[in-house]
Amino acid sequence: MITEFFLHIRTFFSAEGFVSVITFSFGLFFPFLSLFLFKRKKIWYVQYDEPSGKKKRVSTNCKLKTDALKFLSNFKRSLNPKAPDLKISEFRDKFIEFIEPQISKSYLRQIIFAFRELINFAGDVCLHKISVYSVDIFLSSKFKTARHSALGHLKSLKSAFSKAVSWNFIEANPFEKIKLGKIARKHPVFISESELQMILDCIQDKLLKAIVIVGYFCGLRLDEILHLTFESIDLSNRIIHVKNTEYFKTKNRRDRTVPMCENVYRTFLELKQNRKVFFVDRPNFIFQKSNGFGVYHTSYVSHLFKKAVRQAGLSENVCFKSLRSSFGSYLVQSNVSIFQVQRLLGHSSPVVTQNHYAHLDVQSLAEAIKVFDMNNKVSSLKGS
Repeated sequence: MITEFFLHIRTFFSAEGFVSVITFSFGLFFPFLSLFLFKRKKIWYVQYDEPSGKKKRVSTNCKLKTDALKFLSNFKRSLNPKAPDLKISEFRDKFIEFIEPQISKSYLRQIIFAFRELINFAGDVCLHKISVYSVDIFLSSKFKTARHSALGHLKSLKSAFSKAVSWNFIEANPFEKIKLGKIARKHPVFISESELQMILDCIQDKLLKAIVIVGYFCGLRLDEILHLTFESIDLSNRIIHVKNTEYFKTKNRRDRTVPMCENVYRTFLELKQNRKVFFVDRPNFIFQKSNGFGVYHTSYVSHLFKKAVRQAGLSENVCFKSLRSSFGSYLVQSNVSIFQVQRLLGHSSPVVTQNHYAHLDVQSLAEAIKVFDMNNKVSSLKGS
């Protein structure tokens, strides 16, 4: 609802001739009804547009603004068709059908999980029975045990219920005003090339080794690697095309191009020489399962990688995402432009890249602090 105030100078013709009347109008606009309230000669009126476009006015017979607002609220409900009384699961199915073509599979899984957790907590009740209090208790209790999950649920459900409001299923979004605590940002974990070699030595599967090499030397997300096809690999120009397809969507829905270094080039060259073509009517993924049906799940690859990290005796904080972080940190520490790093990593903006790797720029911070060494006349402890 958008609220505005108006000062009108109305001129009309009456028996006494032309008369100008100054009135103060309080306008309340509703996005679907073009409905507002105004005052004339001490009486409040409602004006609205019919579907045909014809303007109509109705007297509230009220002199007080508070009484007129109550009339307006009831009048609005009488004009609106009754919203369907959907249960959470029914709305979930409608929302998923609408949003699925627009989002990645991983985000879709996050939305489905959030709805499942909400139903487990509140039951499969009607949408209008979900209160701000109940969702606040739901998310707060989740935040105590799983902070990242709670924040993910808030993001997913807030977006979904905003759509429920726009579809006129509910009048207000119960998640709109919910605030959760912040999580302390941890610096990304990096590994050196020697540590990478220790991990590779603990991996027997050639495909998994290739996935790890591409992750470390190209900085691709795991989902992006697993959905690569040989058509997206240009060996003659040594370029990888990360594309949105019918089967896969990148995180920010943008295609990008990533050059190959020598290690990655040799890896793809060997894989292409030993490639197996399973289908002619759909993509043959580079890292598809041995039977040809689909690609490995990200959680499966992450599990095998973690197993190799433990066998190598490295920190428990090292995960598959550490490969991408290591790629970015190496570029930043080598004084590569932050804009080039952003394009290679596929971040939505350079600000995201700076937020991830700003802590690495210790040298420039040290240079900044040197301003205190210039013309310093404050005595040290020794001289005091």
